[in-house]
Amino acid sequence: MLTIYIINTNEKIKEEFKSSLVSIPPNNINVKPILLVICDEYTSPDDLYNVYKDSSIYNFSNELTSKGWIVKNSFYSYEISTIHSLSSLFNFNLSKNKEYKKEEIANISASKLTHAIITDSLEKKKVEIINFGIFHIGKYPYLNRLYLYPTSFFEDIMIHTIYYTIKSNTGKLNKSGFTSSYYPMETHNKYIFNHLADTLNTLTNNKTFAYIHLFMPHSPMQYKPDFSIRTENNILNYKAYWDFTNHKLNTLLTDLIRGNKYRIILTGDHGYRSEKRIDPQYTFCAFYGFNQETIDKINSVQDLGSLINGGF
Repeated sequence: MLTIYIINTNEKIKEEFKSSLVSIPPNNINVKPILLVICDEYTSPDDLYNVYKDSSIYNFSNELTSKGWIVKNSFYSYEISTIHSLSSLFNFNLSKNKEYKKEEIANISASKLTHAIITDSLEKKKVEIINFGIFHIGKYPYLNRLYLYPTSFFEDIMIHTIYYTIKSNTGKLNKSGFTSSYYPMETHNKYIFNHLADTLNTLTNNKTFAYIHLFMPHSPMQYKPDFSIRTENNILNYKAYWDFTNHKLNTLLTDLIRGNKYRIILTGDHGYRSEKRIDPQYTFCAFYGFNQETIDKINSVQDLGSLINGGF
């Protein structure tokens, strides 16, 4: 007789990957919106300095410090995959279990993005959630679908076909998108730089959390007309786009801190992965509006969810 065993996948995942919430005393004195700004594949200035020996690499970091930011020029990420890194962050660090980096994307999307623990916690605190990102956070969908992961049974089947690749890289099958130079990442980045500050200025609820994801300095390295496409993913081109990203960030962040209305976390999800002299597990992180004692409790990108949660 054939015996069939049915495994409850969700229970197995919960059993293997446990959150590691860092205790952060809530700040009830001066509550302001918290902005989490992710710069995809942003490598550590320290690692770049070790390659180039050029002190100007720290110009952006030093400028942030002069404006009141607390900066970590070398900040650890347990994960070097974007979806693993941020899903772990949104679930209070699942990555202390070294097996999490092997978790399948379909499982992550089903149980760790669309059911992110951080959203449950923030909603119980009556925190409004805004998503300018590329992943779901709980029931809040991405701004743009730049990272393909299934959100239904149909998509789980179709995701492995060329359909979604074509759809994504043509602006949802837009006629004008059928060109070799169209990159949805560039469109996404430009929308954030052009509209984020104005959108945030309309906020009326100080108990607000916004997830913002810039797909840079990750390739494709293009931001027309200011930065022409560089197709070869090497350290020379990456460094140029990293510098350009800093220039764009400096303008955006200067605008955001005007009036001291927000608490901001700027971080990479991981570092650069295509150069043997660079350790991709080190990125950069900067904090605005948080005290040093609180920041000292945070030791990795994946711990930042605890900082956000403790901020309300």
